[in-house]
Amino acid sequence: MSRGKIIVTIVIVFIVMNCLLVYMDDEGKVARLSYIKDWSETFENDMYETIETAGVLSAVAEKNVYFDQEQGRFQEFLVEEGDVVNTGDQLFTYEVEHYAETRADLEHEQQKLTGEIEAIEAAIASMADYPIPETDENTEFEDENSTLEMTSRSVDANYMKEQYITEKENERAQKEAELQSIQTQISELDSTGETITVESPYQGEVTAISDSLENPVVRIRDLQLQAEGELTETERMEVEQDMPVEVDIRENETVLQGTLSDISDTPKTADVHGSSIYSFAASLDEEAETKETVENEAPEGQAELGQPEDSSETEQTEAPVTEGGEQTAMEGLLPGYHADLLITTNESVGATVVMDKQLVDGQIWKMANNGLLVKHTVETGIRMDELVEITEGAEPGVLIAESDRAQFHNDSIFITPLKLDDIEWKNPGKYDNVDWKRYFVTGLLSR
Repeated sequence: MSRGKIIVTIVIVFIVMNCLLVYMDDEGKVARLSYIKDWSETFENDMYETIETAGVLSAVAEKNVYFDQEQGRFQEFLVEEGDVVNTGDQLFTYEVEHYAETRADLEHEQQKLTGEIEAIEAAIASMADYPIPETDENTEFEDENSTLEMTSRSVDANYMKEQYITEKENERAQKEAELQSIQTQISELDSTGETITVESPYQGEVTAISDSLENPVVRIRDLQLQAEGELTETERMEVEQDMPVEVDIRENETVLQGTLSDISDTPKTADVHGSSIYSFAASLDEEAETKETVENEAPEGQAELGQPEDSSETEQTEAPVTEGGEQTAMEGLLPGYHADLLITTNESVGATVVMDKQLVDGQIWKMANNGLLVKHTVETGIRMDELVEITEGAEPGVLIAESDRAQFHNDSIFITPLKLDDIEWKNPGKYDNVDWKRYFVTGLLSR
């Protein structure tokens, strides 16, 4: 055998043996290098889980006013359809045929409303004095008319307490308005002896008047609007009362904020072979705004690291205001306007986030503090578009390796390409203060 063939054979055997040793190295005794072309960083971002659905604006409530023809002879309406009335405004008049009987009925109604108001005030006082325990526990508050279950976790319990008191105060105000209307009718009956003017116990817009005197003779729509929509079975399982809702009016740029105020527990129809649909309502905040989304440039270095541009930054323009300073965006909205609703079912503000493509089987390749490339297991949370929240295992600013992960090795030294484009060749003076000898020697020693 010639000398050349012997050398070739030795080289081939050497290469095969090295490849075999690397292949059989299960304990990682053979040093390996990982080639990393691109790096990115974990970063902070607000993460949300949402449900998108269609909705329509509607009045919060429609109140009815009745007339008992047995109490007297109707005279005339004092309002027309479309009129906006306040509490105490006159609606219609009628002539009393049986004075004593009518007055007795009014006095009975007055006593009834007085008792209801006293009960509401007692409930408010009891709730105001109710202590919220510091420890976590479920408690139940009960009065004559309702029962309130509370979870005693400071903020949650206090919020539920304030919400209950607010609802009772609104109920008391409504009852007081009705009582005032009855008292006015009694006073007028005593002064005239035969004529009663019925006043409105509600504030709103007159939507219907019954000229035939078929009850209700007057319908009054609440001026306050709400958004109504429908949920599928799956969506109904995800939502809870008081979740935030964004209401985007389709025909203009008005965007309203609100919360889920009522969620039906009963489907519209129950069919074994059909889908169950659940209705819901969202109360709206008084203030409205118009929103224009603008594309913002990523902060310096963010695009280079492969992070997405922050699309959450928007330029918001407040709605037009009147001379008195009140916003007018809500004033132009009417029941029946269609909207796109966005219900936030879960949120994490300032969460640590990575791109979905950087996560493999719940693990990321990151640079450790000792400068090695390691495979690190993380816990994930909310997924939003191409972003994934990391709840445990990484903080913002951690360097993550990208590119071909097939040739990455755990606890390995890595090399990166020399990016000549990043060197400012046209400005060599920038590097005059660099200690080249120190870095040159350090580089040699590290090898």
